[in-house]
Amino acid sequence: MFNGFYKVKFLNNSRKKIVKRKTIKEIPKKSNELYIRFEIEEWKELQRPIKVQGYQVRQIIYAKEFLLNNAEIVTELCIKSKEEFRIWYELKRIDKEVQEILNNKNNKKQYGISTFKIWYDI
Repeated sequence: MFNGFYKVKFLNNSRKKIVKRKTIKEIPKKSNELYIRFEIEEWKELQRPIKVQGYQVRQIIYAKEFLLNNAEIVTELCIKSKEEFRIWYELKRIDKEVQEILNNKNNKKQYGISTFKIWYDI
């Protein structure tokens, strides 16, 4: 349907309220059961779309505005701290450099990675 190409392009500000089912006019039903109703205040277009890659969105993700404006892929919306952010972006930088070396067609030698170490000083 989407040819394997998905992006998050919009975000919204919403409010939630607990209401009786019969008060929901968009889908009428006579019931006093309690439902959670989400009301969208405003849709905003992201500065740049976020690719859905490697991680299936199966739940609501609450993310800080900074991450929404700087994330390239949905996985990055799950970063919880400044330290995680720094480590993730350093790993991305290293990955790009390694991919350039491995993909460089001018290199006649075969390259590979035998070990990789990551440490974090507190």
